[in-house]
Amino acid sequence: MKISVKEILDTFRLNVKNYRDKKNWTQRDLSIQIDCSTGAIGSLEAGSSKPSFDLIVKIANAFRVHPALLFISKDDLAKIAQEGEASKDKIFLARLEKELHEHLKSQNKTVPPHNRQHRGKKGFL
Repeated sequence: MKISVKEILDTFRLNVKNYRDKKNWTQRDLSIQIDCSTGAIGSLEAGSSKPSFDLIVKIANAFRVHPALLFISKDDLAKIAQEGEASKDKIFLARLEKELHEHLKSQNKTVPPHNRQHRGKKGFL
C-alpha cells in the first residue's frame, strides 16, 4: 500500500477541521488552545502549510486524541476496526479451544486434533 504525502496531509487537515467542528471550536479557539496564530490554523486546514511535529502534538493534546488519529481517515479506521473484530474472533476461538482442551483433560478424555472430524470414534466427542 503506497500513500503519498499529499494524501496524509489532506487527511490531517480534514481531521483537524472535523475534530474542531466536533468541539464547536473556531480556528481562533484552537489557536488559543495550542498557542499559535489563527492564520496558522487556517493555513493548515487549507493545506497551504505543513505542520511541525510540535504543532501536531499540541493539536492532538488539545483534542485529547493520540497524534496518530489525526492522520487516519475514516475509511482506514473502519478497516482497522474490521481487522480488530477478526482478530477478536480469532482470539476468542483460540481461548475457547484451549478451554475445551483443558475441560477434556480434566475429564480424562482424549483431545481431538485440530480441524479434523472424529465423530463416532472412541474417546472423542
